[in-house]
Amino acid sequence: MKEQENYIKNYYSKTEHDLTSILKIDNADSDKKIASIKREMNKLAKEIEQKGIELSNEVSKLYSQKFIPIKEDIIVHYNSYNYNGGEGYFDLNTGLIYDDFDNDHITYSVDKKIGEISVVVGYDYDLASVIVRTYKYTISRDNSKMNTKLLSESVISFLESKNATIYFNGEDGTYNGEIRENTNCNWNITSALRKVENADFVNTLFGVNYEGRHNLEDLKDYYQSNKAFEIIIKTSPKEIMDDLLELRDIEKPLPIYKLIGVSLETYNTALERGTIKELFKNRLYINGTYGEKYGINKTEKEWLDYIEEIKNYQEDLDFYNIDYTQYYRNDNGLLDTILTNYSERKVLRDNYTLGKFTNYVVNETINQGYDRVRDFIGELADYLDMCQEEEIKPTLYSSYLRQTHDIARRNHKVVVEQENEKIFKERYKDFKEYNGKKYNVVAPTCSNDLKKEGDNLNHCVASYIKRVIDGDCLIYFLRKDKKESLITFEVRHNTIVQVRGLHNRKPTRDEIDALKDFAKYRKMETNY
Repeated sequence: MKEQENYIKNYYSKTEHDLTSILKIDNADSDKKIASIKREMNKLAKEIEQKGIELSNEVSKLYSQKFIPIKEDIIVHYNSYNYNGGEGYFDLNTGLIYDDFDNDHITYSVDKKIGEISVVVGYDYDLASVIVRTYKYTISRDNSKMNTKLLSESVISFLESKNATIYFNGEDGTYNGEIRENTNCNWNITSALRKVENADFVNTLFGVNYEGRHNLEDLKDYYQSNKAFEIIIKTSPKEIMDDLLELRDIEKPLPIYKLIGVSLETYNTALERGTIKELFKNRLYINGTYGEKYGINKTEKEWLDYIEEIKNYQEDLDFYNIDYTQYYRNDNGLLDTILTNYSERKVLRDNYTLGKFTNYVVNETINQGYDRVRDFIGELADYLDMCQEEEIKPTLYSSYLRQTHDIARRNHKVVVEQENEKIFKERYKDFKEYNGKKYNVVAPTCSNDLKKEGDNLNHCVASYIKRVIDGDCLIYFLRKDKKESLITFEVRHNTIVQVRGLHNRKPTRDEIDALKDFAKYRKMETNY
């Protein structure tokens, strides 16, 4: 075996090391050869580009004369995501890297270097069909090119649930004579239609100018499940066309106003007022389906006026930058938020008509400084639920909802043990009801009476339950009607020390006089 040369030893045996010596060679011949190779490469690139055009032309000849190719370039985007395999964009026809993204193109994504891909390549309008080709593809190791092999070609009917597929199973991609026509096209093939977002095919087929959000796969599906498809796409207002197309199980080609379920007059009025979208979105209320279910009795005219009112309210809320959507700024607007909550929460329907509920919610959301309408409604419903559970008469139009809600919630949480409840009642065993000229004074019969009083008058008297139990004070109620809360007052050391009404208001002159009469009768002092 030849002994390996010791380069380290050789290096240190020399006294000088001229690092530029390696560069001192005659480069002239090499430069010429490199330039020649580059010229050949450029020539080959142009030839490949020309061959790509020829290939594209030959592909088109495979179809009948009625075949109309799609206008866009077909691009395959390879992205390995988490597999560190890189990324690339390839022209399907040539297999070369694609970088001319200014051109119209349809992009199909793959995440593996070898696989199958189905793409839409054109249309046959006489057959109302979409042509889809399925390829086996292979992407090179360095992501510089893509090779394809044609596996099959499918003709998918837009108007019927059927398709035909021709298979190319030969190693050289030649036709092997197998054609199948069936009603269950492979999902991978039909899913190619969803990539086609322009409406050239549908517009040409139906003679329309559809500019909606649905792709070709959606539209094919809607046509076969909605017998009013053609009427919708030709006559519907653009604002609701996509929503109408999505309707399922429409078995007759009905005019738009009948699809919505309203009269022609109501439909035309909504068009004139620019509220056709709101009319459609809430059609189940307006046509009576939900109206009857939730006890909302309005005529179609009254609904139109209500929708107009809601539009004005939305403008007010927009001015104050208040969010009025139900689910984080979706596009359904205030009407959807109001009707959704009013319908879903019986406690709201039990206490308000729809009109009064709407007015209160919108005005007080603004007045009380809420950022979102749904927050105000949520606190209102929560407060009403607590009142209902505690059998307390709620304050329906509170101008201090957050305070009212928080007090009710705190009162709701107060739990008095049986032993303490016994002590509470013992504190009032010697009290005798006082009946004055205009007012009466009554004592609580149990600790829960203080919770109800606090809820009714929206103040914190429930926090005094423990003080009563501890013997620090007593709480009494001044009332005209013995069942209706009016004034709450605290007695400490035989002195009236604190007096509060609704929202902690101070007593009126008449109420002060009544308390003085009571204090005189009971030989008490007043200091408030």
